[in-house]
Amino acid sequence: MTSFEEAKRRRDEDPNRVRCAHCGEWIFARSERCLKCGTYFLGEAFQFTHESDEIEAERQRRRRRAVMIGAILALLLLVATTLYFVG
Repeated sequence: MTSFEEAKRRRDEDPNRVRCAHCGEWIFARSERCLKCGTYFLGEAFQFTHESDEIEAERQRRRRRAVMIGAILALLLLVATTLYFVG
């Protein structure tokens, strides 16, 4: 499975290609049908996203949130320790 960063890098390298919303195969953004799985798109393929991209984006948001909470807790611990020894 392609990671979110890989998908973003590939999209930036070739913005004319996107992942099929059904199977994840790289196809042309203006495709009306995926050649691998045969899924037809109402409109064009670039209007749809593959589920794994959305899942990976959510994982990254959660990871960033966890890092931020960890940093805040570490800062609070540092302040509490400093106040305990100084005060």
